[in-house]
Amino acid sequence: MSPDDLFSQMFSGFGFNMSGADGENGFGFSFGGRSGSGTGRTDEEIDYEVTLEDVYCGKEVTMTVERTRSCVPCKGSGGRTGATPKTCVTCEGKGKVSVLRPMGPMMARTVVPCEDCSGLGKKFREKDRCKKCHGRRVTKEKKRLVTHVERGSRDGQRIVLHGEGDQAAGQERPGDVILRLHLKPHETFEQHGLHLLTTVHITLSEALLGFERVVLTHLDGRGIRLQSPPGKAIASQSVFRVEGEGMPAYRKPEHKGNLFVLFEIEMPSPDFLASIDRRALERLLPPRKKEIVPEGGVVDEVQMEESGMEEFVEDEDDWEDEQEEEEEEEFAHGGRPECAHQ
Repeated sequence: MSPDDLFSQMFSGFGFNMSGADGENGFGFSFGGRSGSGTGRTDEEIDYEVTLEDVYCGKEVTMTVERTRSCVPCKGSGGRTGATPKTCVTCEGKGKVSVLRPMGPMMARTVVPCEDCSGLGKKFREKDRCKKCHGRRVTKEKKRLVTHVERGSRDGQRIVLHGEGDQAAGQERPGDVILRLHLKPHETFEQHGLHLLTTVHITLSEALLGFERVVLTHLDGRGIRLQSPPGKAIASQSVFRVEGEGMPAYRKPEHKGNLFVLFEIEMPSPDFLASIDRRALERLLPPRKKEIVPEGGVVDEVQMEESGMEEFVEDEDDWEDEQEEEEEEEFAHGGRPECAHQ
């Protein structure tokens, strides 16, 4: 890209001032910068966060933008009727000037649009300028925009509002406003294409004897009632599929993926175990497993304490660090001693 093209993108347009009626600054928008359209226009890209509920149900987005438009009284000329612009003295009619700008630790000379004439090479005298735009050829206006996040929209998808961006001086068509969707992680559901995965916790009694109840609230607020297979015990970490309760397809909302349910079994609490007849319960439950007898017949009695995978990973990392430190120390002292020959 030439310096002229680079700075024409950097300095064209006046930008946006986002505000919303819901009190949140910018409606969750963050600016992704401007992009050239190849036609002299400058498009405004805006990052917009959406929830899984938004893309499941669809959402109406309302925002107020402050944008530039060609001045109506002077028809974008910048001067009063009948006035003739004069050659800009600052840029000598070139519309560009050379300036020194800091580039890291150095100063570099770059070419930028002339501020005095807004890059036009000509400007009106003070008395001949348009009273509305003061010779800038464009004015600012506020516009309320309404668009929709369609059902089944994807992370990273772009919604283009054609012609709703800034209109630079001398530009026939305004730029576009582009919303780039960013899907936030969900606490309950995990998305895989059109499929959804969620975890449901059931009691040990439900796992052994079955259940029929509302087990979760879907993304559109509906309760989902499930019934376990008759006469079948549900094992921990088992997965069941619910047809047609996944995500809707983009622009084909009647076509949906599936919902996959991962079951986790909640074990009885210590208080429950202390309040029941353990011997009576043991007679009802399947028998205990027989112990493993090693071939050598040697068995050690050891103690176990409750822990977790986090501690296992931490201990493994600590052991690897110790091994690396020992190897570095041995290398610094001439390496590991070799075995002596007999």
